Amino acid sequence: MIKENKKTFAYFPKGRDRQRLFKQMKRIKQLILFICFPSILLLGNEKTEYKHSAEYYENGVKKIEIWEPLNTSEVNIAYKKFYYKNGIMEKEGWFENEKETGYWKQFYDNKNMMQEGNYVEGKESGFWKQYYYNEKPKQEGNYSSGLKSGYWTFYFENGNLKSNGWFENGEMDDYWKFYHNNGNVKCEGYYFKNEPVEWWKYYNSSGNLIEEGSQNGGQKDGCWNYYKDNILFSKGCYDMGLKVGYWEEYNSNAELISLINYSDDN
Repeated sequence: MIKENKKTFAYFPKGRDRQRLFKQMKRIKQLILFICFPSILLLGNEKTEYKHSAEYYENGVKKIEIWEPLNTSEVNIAYKKFYYKNGIMEKEGWFENEKETGYWKQFYDNKNMMQEGNYVEGKESGFWKQYYYNEKPKQEGNYSSGLKSGYWTFYFENGNLKSNGWFENGEMDDYWKFYHNNGNVKCEGYYFKNEPVEWWKYYNSSGNLIEEGSQNGGQKDGCWNYYKDNILFSKGCYDMGLKVGYWEEYNSNAELISLINYSDDN
């Protein structure tokens, strides 16, 4: 049997498309960590003995409880619980050298969970999840050195999806999507350093497209189209938020009814 040698060729993008490909590959890796990152618990050995102490509010209610391991080579390690003045626990977790470390939980004064996640040297790290007062999810995603990083999801207080997208060093970056409270998409597009850039689309609560166009630095910049009942009724261009050039308006039959020239002097 004769085997034919075949070469496989793949298109590799260049320029800005290449940069975006590398960024998306990084996003996929972060998303895998987002799904798989385990909770890390800093736990002592079963034979470890602890020294217990406490501090109290003026009304006699416990304020802080502290457990410090004895007979261990670890120094400046302690497990602490903090309480509200009504006696309900506020938060609990480990300290190392007076900085939060390992897995922490924080609660509202109604005992419901407020947030949970891991610290490294006093800064949020890895997967965190935060909740509303009614304990429905509020937001979830990864931190890196105390800054939001990678893929994050946000929710309305009723539990419906509010938005999702990517962070880079604590700033909104790359593709984002926002939702109406009824679940329909509200808008979608790209961010760079917390500001909308490139092409964006906006929808009404029924899911119909109402406008789309290019943004730069958070301002409309470039051509935009406007729709009513899914029919184009106006289009034209902006220069950093200001209308420029010719703008066209149409009736419901897609017939041109108006042509306005926005000169540089207007």
